[in-house]
Amino acid sequence: MSKRNLIKNIFVIIVLAIIITLTSIFINQLLQSSRNNLQSKNKANNSDQAITVRPTIYGQYSIKFSDINFNLNFVETINDGLAMYYVPKGENVESKSQLIINQYGNKILAKDLSNGIVNQSKENEEELLLPFTAPDKQKRESYYITTKTVGDYYGKNITVSIIKVFEDNGYTYSIIYQQKIEGNDKVDTENAADKWIVDNLEKIGTAIEKIDLTIPVSFYNTNKKLFDGLSKSNKHVSLKWKKETIKENNNYADIKLEYPVFIGGSEVDGLNKYIKDIIDKNLSSDKQMVAEWLKDEKMGIGIDGKKLTDPFCIGVEEYHIYCSVNLYSSFEINSIINDIVSLELVVTDYTGGGNGNHSSSITINYDLKSNRELKADELFCNSDYSNELFKIAEIDLPNQYSYLEAGTIFDNTTPKEDNFKDILLDELGFILVFQPYYITPGAAGIPKVFVPYSSVSNLICLP
Repeated sequence: MSKRNLIKNIFVIIVLAIIITLTSIFINQLLQSSRNNLQSKNKANNSDQAITVRPTIYGQYSIKFSDINFNLNFVETINDGLAMYYVPKGENVESKSQLIINQYGNKILAKDLSNGIVNQSKENEEELLLPFTAPDKQKRESYYITTKTVGDYYGKNITVSIIKVFEDNGYTYSIIYQQKIEGNDKVDTENAADKWIVDNLEKIGTAIEKIDLTIPVSFYNTNKKLFDGLSKSNKHVSLKWKKETIKENNNYADIKLEYPVFIGGSEVDGLNKYIKDIIDKNLSSDKQMVAEWLKDEKMGIGIDGKKLTDPFCIGVEEYHIYCSVNLYSSFEINSIINDIVSLELVVTDYTGGGNGNHSSSITINYDLKSNRELKADELFCNSDYSNELFKIAEIDLPNQYSYLEAGTIFDNTTPKEDNFKDILLDELGFILVFQPYYITPGAAGIPKVFVPYSSVSNLICLP
């Protein structure tokens, strides 16, 4: 080979090497760019997942029960504690089996809770079988079985409940396993329920004994700790109150209004006046309405504006619901946190005519420090709080009411503060309250969503 050809070949090899190197660099850059885009997309997805509520409230809480994974479905508050509802993984509120772990503080004893189960079963017309022989015979007195016909007149559905009541590490628990049994008729269903109890009692009892309470205890303690952290000042934590009642029973009234009166000095005067004004306003409004009806009747004018030929309210000799004030109220003090008294008044009235019978919830968060009621937006330090509450409600409400669908619950798809104007503070979280007919039929009562403090610890900031 000539020297000239050798140089030429070397040049070609160098050019090819440069082309291959550049091509490789280009391909690597494309691959890296693709990887970066994919990572960026994954980060965005992970970021989206991180702010969703389901993993925060529900997904991380699961329990192994009888070799089946039960996921936390929803949570609600009970006296000095929490009720946690679990269903088999992948199922929802309509599941035939449900596990309920009720965890109470130290204000209720197991024996009192057992007595309550017995009394409640009588009130609910449940068949109560007690006690039964548990796997651990020393604890059999703590076990109960109840059966209750549900859902239809013909008795084709029965719910069997296996209940254990006990105390552990300063807490009182009731663990309830519920199973829905279906049959062709009442007798068939009762036989099926009896057979299910015989076949499954020992297995379910053993599974209840093996439940790991670490997660419920951690859940309870975490939220209790956050509650204590929110109380920057709580001079009035031991505030007392008494129940006052306004009663009236006559031909034109059936009234029983119960409301709290707080005991103390001038620091509670404003709160007491605020509550009493609400009660008086409801009573005055209903009385005025009935008085106008009676006045119209004297003039021969009916409720619909038509002329009356036979007035039946004027001069009645006995109580008549259609021409009287029918007004009732009850109340519950939810918490006193950071000197904020959080309470709910439930007012039920029937004023005749087309109004019908309905209840409404009046939520009050009264700050004793500033001597005024706080609006919902004053309880949060995150301006985007309505968006976060929207996500929570969209998940929790379908868990409680199977006919609700996420994305269709609220009239507006964009979260609005008006959706969440009724809020109660509790010792383990806060409660979103929705008025009857707002998102559910009136028969569903007053829908509520419990929000653990641990799920929104960066959202709520009390003044």
